[in-house]
Amino acid sequence: MTDTNYSSLYYFDNPFDRQESSGYMEVYLTVAQLKTQMDTTPTKTYMTLPYYPSMDSTKATVDRTIPIDNFAFAVAVADSRSSTDSIVYLVDSAWRLKRYRVALTLAQLLALVA
Repeated sequence: MTDTNYSSLYYFDNPFDRQESSGYMEVYLTVAQLKTQMDTTPTKTYMTLPYYPSMDSTKATVDRTIPIDNFAFAVAVADSRSSTDSIVYLVDSAWRLKRYRVALTLAQLLALVA
């Protein structure tokens, strides 16, 4: 990468799975910004997410409260129907991640724990 606003890192989705291999991630943050985010302790222990059952954004959302520690990562939805949704990955167990489409932007997700 040549853009100084980007950083790359290897990331483990599930801290409970000792056999997991790392994934490669590129983020639009400087190294200093990324370090600040990673060193910031969440102010809350739980968050409530409005998710779409079956990942179907045409359905009404259902709230689910999860421990912050189960939050793995989130990505913006890349379809033309919504610029306000995100895909959230949660640690379900030592061997499994669960994926949810939520009615929140990435900035709104960050505000839930800041």
